[in-house]
Amino acid sequence: MFADTPGSDRVTAIVETLDGTGDGLVSLNDERVSVAGTLPGETIELRRKDDTFQLHRIINPSVDRVDPACRHFGACGGCKLQHMEQTAYLAWKVDRVARCLQEQGLETDVRLCLAIDPGSRRRARFSARRSKKGVQFGYHGFRDSQIVAIGNCPILVPEIENYLSDIATLVAPLLSRRKEAKITVLSANNGLDIALEDPIDRLDERARALDMTLAEKIGAIRLSAAGELLFILVDPVLEFDNIAISPTTNHFFQAAKPAEQAMRAIVMEEFKSCSKLLDLFCGCGTFTLPLAVGAAVEGVDGDLAALQTLEKGFSAATG
Repeated sequence: MFADTPGSDRVTAIVETLDGTGDGLVSLNDERVSVAGTLPGETIELRRKDDTFQLHRIINPSVDRVDPACRHFGACGGCKLQHMEQTAYLAWKVDRVARCLQEQGLETDVRLCLAIDPGSRRRARFSARRSKKGVQFGYHGFRDSQIVAIGNCPILVPEIENYLSDIATLVAPLLSRRKEAKITVLSANNGLDIALEDPIDRLDERARALDMTLAEKIGAIRLSAAGELLFILVDPVLEFDNIAISPTTNHFFQAAKPAEQAMRAIVMEEFKSCSKLLDLFCGCGTFTLPLAVGAAVEGVDGDLAALQTLEKGFSAATG
């Protein structure tokens, strides 16, 4: 529903629902338009710009609208629905899963979505670039290739969030002005594992400029670039249900440990009576290793390094 005033560049509309990305959907003439930052039931005013419409103001906000927790919300392209009350947000997530299954002809009950607390994300992927003004370090902007520099990020564990500016300073000698670098930071049990994903020109020369005193200050235990080690103080350690592994650089893990623990508890309960199991896309053994305590488990994955990490973890756990 919308109202268009002849001769005006503005229209009012009512947000009908959220699309799969979290944008509000409104109907304008015979077209459905996505409007970021809106919630179902809200009356909004849009401004016409060329052939598009942009949000101008929210006339009647939803009862589910809350103040975003992060000061970078709206500019940063990371979190999409911080302006939505948590109960409503979790219900939307469950509905998305149910709809995806229904579209494939699968009818099943979907469990309630489990929420995790802020400050729980132990793994994050940043973008960085050097410029004449210094280092740009953060996330991409909303629908934008520009890097939004962040001073804090409330979803991250303190071991990462407290040292964002120091991490940027540490990796600065490795950055280029010509292209953007991708940097993954993992907070392992015993320190930070920092991995640049891209090859670096003059790597040896740049590595000599690294500030090892700063690395010690932030608790960095390993730094690598395109899989090549620049320094390592000790192997990073993660635990899957008290079974320790030492991953190679840039493996996939659940970003938030509480989410991983909740998923593992469900898996362990569902398969507790099984004696033989096949774990496809097993990775480093998030489920494989705990399940192997009471069953014969075969893990399958296309990542050889992940399988080698899993095998070492299993050998260490079984003696």
